[in-house]
Amino acid sequence: MPKTIFRRRGVRRSGGAVQELWVDFRRPIASHQAGRQRFGPRLEGCARQRQPDAVRCRILCQSGSVSVRDGLVTEGGKRGGIFLLLIVVAVTAIGYIGAHPVAGATREQRAAAMGTGLGTLFSFFFAIPWITVAIRHVQRRAKQPIRQTSSTAPSSQPIGYGGYGPAHTKAKPTAQGNRNLWIGLGVGGGVCALLLVLGIAFIVSAVKKQARRAEVRKMMQDPEWREKHLGEKQGWQTYTDASPLYGFSVELPNPPIKQHQGFAAGGTQWIVMAHRDKETYSVVTIRPALGVDSQQAEQLLRSADQVAVGMQARVTSQRPVTVGGVAGTEFVYESLADKKSFNGRIRLFATSNMIFQVGWMVSPRAPLTSDVTRFLDSFQLPESVELPKPPTRLEMNYTPPPQLEFKVRSFEELTGESPQTDPTTQP
Repeated sequence: MPKTIFRRRGVRRSGGAVQELWVDFRRPIASHQAGRQRFGPRLEGCARQRQPDAVRCRILCQSGSVSVRDGLVTEGGKRGGIFLLLIVVAVTAIGYIGAHPVAGATREQRAAAMGTGLGTLFSFFFAIPWITVAIRHVQRRAKQPIRQTSSTAPSSQPIGYGGYGPAHTKAKPTAQGNRNLWIGLGVGGGVCALLLVLGIAFIVSAVKKQARRAEVRKMMQDPEWREKHLGEKQGWQTYTDASPLYGFSVELPNPPIKQHQGFAAGGTQWIVMAHRDKETYSVVTIRPALGVDSQQAEQLLRSADQVAVGMQARVTSQRPVTVGGVAGTEFVYESLADKKSFNGRIRLFATSNMIFQVGWMVSPRAPLTSDVTRFLDSFQLPESVELPKPPTRLEMNYTPPPQLEFKVRSFEELTGESPQTDPTTQP
């Protein structure tokens, strides 16, 4: 940047927004955008100082923001800085929203928010060198000889500076200043262009990755594609899970997609689902590490509202149901938001070691059909299923064996309750 040729002496405010600025110039200034300024500043009191090449001037301006830089008296420096600060804050907020989306946002919504934030951020960085060039151009166009003005006798004659004569020539930056300016613009532009390219590459890669995932999910849910490439027969069929861990049978409109998951606290989850158009038929089987007692099963049958809240929905109706002697509950729900409308029906059952969630959902909302009833009524459990047992009790002075003590401690960590077990019921 050009070498600074001034030294500020002091600033004194008086009469509201009037600002008085005293400046020591290392050489006579010969440029001023007075004719372009909104409030018409005036220059007074210029005189020789003790330094050989110094002139002291007093500048009065009807503005709340006056700055002196490189021999230029400019207006609105603070407002420009505040404007740039607001832009940085806005870009930061967009980036934060993209990196930390609101709870419940889908994967596509998170990707869109992140892409918007990064695109805005890199666009702002790319525009910085061009903004700098534009400001420099305005400064050069504003360099006109300073005219002497006063409150009584305005004059259009150039002002003299303590023996230096009228200032007719324009103040030109030094060669070193110009070289530094272009080096800074080149380096800054190159870095911003590199960041822009990297940002665009990252956004394009993320969009393509999301598109590939969406295409794979769509193909896996397409019955015709599955029949053609996987050789799966389409149409209603009975799915039977005869594994020792999960045992049930159910009728599905298409071949199912299976998924197995584990929990950090112990236990597993087995998901079997089938898609048809915009409908999803699923059976979720949860096997807790400590099993399920009658008290937990009763709490589960009363948890319809909690399950609906987790899906951002509300329960519209509920009734008790049974399957193979196992008591359960059925509830109908619908979404709370109209923008993402869906509705469905869920049945919950609990045995001594398993929790079954049989559900149907459609998006957007659609009425329940006979196929939904067929699916829900077809769910069957094996005859050897065990019902939940009553909670066991512990006497006050009973010391359980290490294996039972571990189970009790795990139960307390999971539920926050202290079970009491009868020692006579333990092996």
